[in-house]
Amino acid sequence: MARSIGRPRGDDEHILEAALLEYGAHGASGFTLNGVARRAGVGKSALYLRWPDKDSLLADAVATRSAGIEAVDSGSLREDLTTLATNLATYWREPAGWATLRITVDQVGAAEPPAFHQHVIDGHRTTARSIVERAVARGELTAHAQGHGPLALQLLYGGVLMRLLSREPVDRACAEQIVDGVLATLAPITD
Repeated sequence: MARSIGRPRGDDEHILEAALLEYGAHGASGFTLNGVARRAGVGKSALYLRWPDKDSLLADAVATRSAGIEAVDSGSLREDLTTLATNLATYWREPAGWATLRITVDQVGAAEPPAFHQHVIDGHRTTARSIVERAVARGELTAHAQGHGPLALQLLYGGVLMRLLSREPVDRACAEQIVDGVLATLAPITD
């Protein structure tokens, strides 16, 4: 039986998780490929075979680890937003999820944030647009509300994040309260 050359398949996921944990532990100034390699139990050369630099590694880590969190389509605006809120809370409570949030926040003040930062923001905007477009198509919102999707999503993310920063739980009942607040901001434009 011929042996395959290169890293085993599961190494990429392990390395991506290690990158997020390393960033979460040390932030932007202390994040190094040496640290990621050590945490992942691989040689630094294994990282360079797949990722040319730290930004590429972080971009893959964020995209891979957060995939599916925003993929909600229940057939109801309220349920989509509630599911999204609970998904975010669950994700951000995990070490890798918190690291992903930290990466995004650390880049806010950067003169020129890395490309993956815009990728993350674009993903959130796409989610908002999709959720609102589906709600308009179902008649839950007027077409005028479409322009308010990004604001609604910002309110949702902010509500979940503030609860977590306050060390308060974000269970389904709390997520529903946050969503009710978001929907109240959209209510005047649903008539």
